[in-house]
Amino acid sequence: MQGEVAPLEVTDLCVSFGQTRVLDNVSMRLEPGRTVALMGPNGCGKSTLVKAIVGINPIAAGSVSFFGIPHCDRRFRSQLRRVGYVPQRIGADGGVPSTALEVVRSGLLGPGRLLPRPGDTARALKALERVNLAHRANDRVATFSGGQAQRVLIARALVRAPRLLIMDEPLAGIDAASRDSLAEAVADMKKAGVAMLIVLHETGTLAPLLDTAITLEEGRVIRQGSPLPPAPGHESPDHDHVHPHADVSGGPSLF
Repeated sequence: MQGEVAPLEVTDLCVSFGQTRVLDNVSMRLEPGRTVALMGPNGCGKSTLVKAIVGINPIAAGSVSFFGIPHCDRRFRSQLRRVGYVPQRIGADGGVPSTALEVVRSGLLGPGRLLPRPGDTARALKALERVNLAHRANDRVATFSGGQAQRVLIARALVRAPRLLIMDEPLAGIDAASRDSLAEAVADMKKAGVAMLIVLHETGTLAPLLDTAITLEEGRVIRQGSPLPPAPGHESPDHDHVHPHADVSGGPSLF
């Protein structure tokens, strides 16, 4: 994949809320087909960074580029169809009595694509099959477990057939079966050459699939390299990855 344009490049990115600088000159480059963990302690700015990348949080300075097109370029929105985003699991149905199929199918909509097209249902069913939930396609997401709801959000991102996938703490609060399904999906996408940025507290079942890790602390990148081993007491696959978050968010996402 040498010579291909980077799916994601962040250059000297700064994010401020009021007078508070939350991210300070953050830079990173994600090469095609690479899987990168974004790590660090609670409140270090991981989710703030991801939300700035996908357009939820305003950028005070610096730039974000998808496939070589910076966010200030009018062509930037055209690159969104190549990007999948999995937010933290907070009510996948958004309070609406939607079925899993409806939620996943909505991932095909967006700027310039406001109405469903023939074939969308088949694509959504295939995405649900990839996370082992096709048998529950017509069930309301409100009835799903936390892990199942997270898998629906992952399927909603996968239905776009993205070349860049960004996931914000997909392991948080999910059961062992969902962790295994996530690892299978990540392995499949890695084989297909999809670039992935995954916010993690601990690497867990994804550890063998990670190429590198970027560590934030107090809004700055302090380390890039091999993922660090889990903290004491967090090694078990049954460890519950639910943690309080201090990261703040702004406006609506581009997704």
